[in-house]
Amino acid sequence: MEKHVRLEGHIPVERARQDPYVYLPFSVPPRTRRIEVTYEYFEPVTAPFGMGPGSTLDIGVFDSRGREFLDGVGFRGWSGAARSGFFLAPRESTPGYIRGPLFPGEWNIVLGVARAEPAGVRYAVDVRLEIAEDGEEVPDELPLLAGGAISTAVKPVGKTDARGPDDRGGRWLKGDLHCHTLHSDGLNTVRELVDRAIELGLDFLAVTDHNTNSHHEDLDALSDLPIILIPGEEVTTYWGHANTWGLREWIEYRCADQEAMAAVQRFIAEKGGLFSINHPKS
Repeated sequence: MEKHVRLEGHIPVERARQDPYVYLPFSVPPRTRRIEVTYEYFEPVTAPFGMGPGSTLDIGVFDSRGREFLDGVGFRGWSGAARSGFFLAPRESTPGYIRGPLFPGEWNIVLGVARAEPAGVRYAVDVRLEIAEDGEEVPDELPLLAGGAISTAVKPVGKTDARGPDDRGGRWLKGDLHCHTLHSDGLNTVRELVDRAIELGLDFLAVTDHNTNSHHEDLDALSDLPIILIPGEEVTTYWGHANTWGLREWIEYRCADQEAMAAVQRFIAEKGGLFSINHPKS
């Protein structure tokens, strides 16, 4: 059985200036086995690099476990404006989104107004739920492997001894601390990126997709390769970007003022992660 919900509305530019994030609740019944979301917004930016007129509306989703700031344990993914839709299921999902249990209850689409014309932004979101009827099989659920409830252990994913013992003492290491994959707005899979890093002779690679940690599961699957893989995230706000490294859980990005950003920095420091401002002059 399929259930369809259409969520339409208008975000005034004044509302977006006060808080750029808008939440659209929808209900997920028990025995739901797939959630598919598509969206559109009107008068989007069409010029290269977003330089022309128009609006940009980002999208993500939180499940029924919650969406509170700094405690968004229900975070299930974010794709910004890189995709026109996504899906979630117990065993698979669109890159950028976290597969796992489809908890019944109230979920929330989150829309982020990255840019708006003076008239505001009109949007339409379609949510399609595939629900198992009585007697139909519900897919076995794998444990939720990423998201707000994940262990806070600070540990590189890759095996540091993959190249054998290194008794040379202190030395320079070559690597990349900032890169993106299909889990946000990159062009390659995690595996393709890691393979290329190994070809280039890098000692380490940090994958820092925008506002999601869904790529961490892919890093785990590559832990036997001869490179140190560091979990990361680019905290991408509408007032600036920063990288975080070393934490496994999702890092909050919904900052609308300096106080909120300072709270995120404290959260990262308390967990033992690292935080660094990106391209501060741009």
